[in-house]
Amino acid sequence: MIQNILKQLNADFVLVNDEAVVSLSKTIQMYFQNHYYMDFVSNLPIEEEYRTLVNKNSDSFDDGSFYGVLLGCFIAISHETSGNSDWNDPDLDHKLELLAAVDEYFPTPLNSISKLIRLHHALYLRDLKLAGSLIRQMQTDYSDPVNSQVITLVKYLDLKLANEQYDTSRAYQLIPIIRSELIKDKNYRRLFNLDQLEAIYFMLTGNYMQAEKSLSDLQTSLLSIDPTIEQERILENRIWCALMTRRFEECLDLIAQREAICPVDPESNAIFRPYCQYRLNPEADHKHEEEELLALRKICARDNKNSQKGIDVLLELVKGRKKTFFSKCLSFINQLFRQQHYQVADFFIQAGFDEAERQNLYDVMYQFEKLHQAIDSISS
Repeated sequence: MIQNILKQLNADFVLVNDEAVVSLSKTIQMYFQNHYYMDFVSNLPIEEEYRTLVNKNSDSFDDGSFYGVLLGCFIAISHETSGNSDWNDPDLDHKLELLAAVDEYFPTPLNSISKLIRLHHALYLRDLKLAGSLIRQMQTDYSDPVNSQVITLVKYLDLKLANEQYDTSRAYQLIPIIRSELIKDKNYRRLFNLDQLEAIYFMLTGNYMQAEKSLSDLQTSLLSIDPTIEQERILENRIWCALMTRRFEECLDLIAQREAICPVDPESNAIFRPYCQYRLNPEADHKHEEEELLALRKICARDNKNSQKGIDVLLELVKGRKKTFFSKCLSFINQLFRQQHYQVADFFIQAGFDEAERQNLYDVMYQFEKLHQAIDSISS
C-alpha cells in the first residue's frame, strides 16, 4: 500500500526491488530459526551483512526498508536480551514504534516475528502490562502450524512473565507444555534454559533445595562446555538459593566463584557479600562492609534506582542504625510490591525479619511476617 502511494506521488527516489524484499524476508526467517535454536554463531554473518547493508544504504529508502528495520530490531534485541552490549542502536525505540504501526502489513510469519521482537523488548524493560497484552494477542492470532515455533517461543516468554509476576500456577502449567514442544523440535540449548526457568519456579514456591539441586546439576553439565554467560546466570540463582536459606558461608563462596568469571556488578549479587558477612557476625565492627557498599553505590548505574535504594537500606543495617534500617526497609519493600519485584522484596522482608528477631522486636517481626504472607498469597 505504501509502495503504491509513493508511486502515485512520482517519488522516483523510491526503488521498487522485489528481489531485495524476498531476500531480506528469507534472511529474517533464517535469523529467527537460529534465534529459536539459540545458535548465535550462525547469526554472526547475518549481522555483519546487515551492518554492510545499513552503511551502504544509510541515506536511501526503498520498499525493503521496513524489512531492514525488522531485521535491525531483531538483531539489537537479541544482543540486548543476552546481555551483550556490543550492538547498540540508539534509534531502537523509534524503530519499534514503526514496527508496531506496520507489522500487520508484513506477510506471515514476519508479522508474528515483529510482535515477538516487541514482546522480547517489553520483558527486558519489565513492561509487564505490554508483555501480557502482546502474549494474549499472539496466542489468539497465531495458531497456524506455520507459526508453531513462534508460539513455542511465546509460551517460553509467557513462562518468564509468569515468574516475574509470581504466578506459580501458570508457570506450573506452562513448563511441561514447553518442554514437550522443545523436545519435539530437538531444541536442546533452549531446553537447558527452560531448566533454569524451572529452577526459578522452584525458588518462587520456596523449594530452594530442589532449585539448588537443579542448578548445581546444570552447572556440572556445563563445565566441559564453559559458556560463561550461562555459568554466570546459574551462579546468580545459586547465590539466591543460599541466601534465602541462610547458608551465608556458602553464599560467599558462590559470590567468589561468580566474580572469578565476570566483573563485580553492583546491580547483581555483589551487594549480598557485605550482607552475608554482617549476618555471620552481627556484633562485629562492619567498617569494611560499609566501605564495600559505598564503593558499589558509586559504580551503580544512575538510572537503576532500585539497586541504589537496596544498597542504601543495607548501609543502614551494617552501620547499626536499626530504626532507620527498619523504616527504609519497609518503605523499599512497599515500593518493590508496586513494581511487582516480589522476589527482591522477599529478600528484604527476610533481612528485616531476621534483624527484628535478633533484637526481640516482636511488633516489627509481625510487620515483616505480614508482608511475607502477602507474597505467599500472590504466588499461590
